[in-house]
Amino acid sequence: NKETTSKKVFFGLIWMYLERFLAQGISLLVSIVLARLLLPDDYGVIAIVQIFISIANVFVGDGFASALVQKKECKDIDYSTVTIFSVSYSLVLYAILFFAAPYIAAFYENPLIVPIIRVMAIRLPIAGINTVQRAIVSRKMIFRKFFFATLGGTIISAVIGIMLAYMGFGAWALVAQYLSNCVIDTIWLSVSLHWFPRFKFSFESLKSVVSYGWKLLATSILTTAYSQSRSIIISKRYTSADLAYVVKSEQFPNILSNNINTSISQVLFPALSSYQDDGERLKQISRRAVQISSFIIAPMLIGLASISEELISLLLTKRWIDCVPYMQIYCLIYLLQPIQTAALQCMKAVGRSDYNLKLQILKSAFGLLTVFITLLYFDSVSAIVTSALVTEIFATVLNLPIVQKLIGYSIFEQLLDAATPILLSGTMFTVVQSLPIGNFGIVFRMILKIAVGATIYIILSVI
Repeated sequence: NKETTSKKVFFGLIWMYLERFLAQGISLLVSIVLARLLLPDDYGVIAIVQIFISIANVFVGDGFASALVQKKECKDIDYSTVTIFSVSYSLVLYAILFFAAPYIAAFYENPLIVPIIRVMAIRLPIAGINTVQRAIVSRKMIFRKFFFATLGGTIISAVIGIMLAYMGFGAWALVAQYLSNCVIDTIWLSVSLHWFPRFKFSFESLKSVVSYGWKLLATSILTTAYSQSRSIIISKRYTSADLAYVVKSEQFPNILSNNINTSISQVLFPALSSYQDDGERLKQISRRAVQISSFIIAPMLIGLASISEELISLLLTKRWIDCVPYMQIYCLIYLLQPIQTAALQCMKAVGRSDYNLKLQILKSAFGLLTVFITLLYFDSVSAIVTSALVTEIFATVLNLPIVQKLIGYSIFEQLLDAATPILLSGTMFTVVQSLPIGNFGIVFRMILKIAVGATIYIILSVI
């Protein structure tokens, strides 16, 4: 019933927020320590490898896990079937990356890529199991399981990464942290869920999952390939250090935005799926999700853009100061995430993943066009990052009429719910940036900006 679902949504959000903020908070602290111990070139090598791991990882579970959550009835054989299929598929992908590694290394003229990509790709078959585990948790809305698994994996892998970095292992410290986190998370979830893959397979089950999930999988492939295209261009046309600056600059706004958006989407999708035939209820839940996430995310991102120079200098040292302009652009990009997240979950919940696929095709085509124009007329890293902002604005505009058609959430209501906090935050930013504090120390400037900004935003929100 509605009351039970509301409680599950509420407590699910609490657990997801705790999981995201604590895990990402620890990860942020670890990344700060590692950034002080390692060089941008070390991060650059890992960032290059991550391009190919991320693309391969999409094939392992994206789409099929969502199909498990969306199904009205899901049995153990469905979970086992998807697990067997995903793991088998991931082993093929691992073999492809294993033999492709020398060619990738030759393309980037860096032989260290060969062993690193072969080791990091071990994550793929592990992810085949982990994806199904997360689908079980989402379907049953027992998100506290995420909390403990993610927290345990994050802490233990953090210790491993820092120890190896301190001992002088360079990029391999990041590899060890990455792999150990995935392994521990998967083992922890297996034990806490009391669920382990069984050798049961059903072609009928696989057919039903694939018929729904292939569109989401294709969408994820397009999304990942498009998003990684900029990294491929930056790392090849410029330097691995430039790629490291871009990747590191995205980390802070990504943590702020995705912690909230991931938490909401993880809870929103199963909640919306349970009301997939009730348009009015879908609109109510979606609208509240946009309002809450925008209200929280907008001031945090705009505030982060305001203190970006002080934050980078204080936490990462002047060695990473080139991150500042990129970080400010990413803060604007992630402002648009709440409205896009709600739109995506609506399309998935009502079974219209075809809309999402079509929209992603348009977004990817437009994004690649902007990258091409950027390279042709501007040819700079900043211009390439800015092209991502233009594409996000385009994608947001495309989503608006689809959501209105599916659940009656009008274009005006969507814009109003997302834009109001952004306008308040923009006013806050203008005031903070005009403060005459240029001669003060870094710590004092940052604290003063945060205090003044928070006060202004709260007052404007009350008004």
